[in-house]
Amino acid sequence: MPSFNKGNEKEHPVLSIFRLIAEEFSELSDENICQWIALARLGTSSRIYRRLHLHAIARRTAHYLTMAKKTQGEADGDIPLSSLSGENASESYAINLASPALDDAFLRESKHGLWLLANRQPGVWS
Repeated sequence: MPSFNKGNEKEHPVLSIFRLIAEEFSELSDENICQWIALARLGTSSRIYRRLHLHAIARRTAHYLTMAKKTQGEADGDIPLSSLSGENASESYAINLASPALDDAFLRESKHGLWLLANRQPGVWS
């Protein structure tokens, strides 16, 4: 898990961006969000988002959390990363990474996913 020292945005700039764009998750701990950021970083290409790469990681983190909250039924407190390891979620991510069309459909499920679709570079898919 990435380290984060409170008050030092240089150590974790994605967390700082996340806190600005995803106020709906203000109740989550920094440690929990950092776990989700690590997951989102794996699915966010710098080739696709270029100068918006860190912002895109924060948006994908917020998208994953939105989807996890939907499947968990608006649970209170931190959303454990293990909540995505259910049978359907695991299958979904395996398919999404391989298919642009399915990934697009998945991203259309939240405002953060829509931002990711609108801001990726045209003609780039990795």
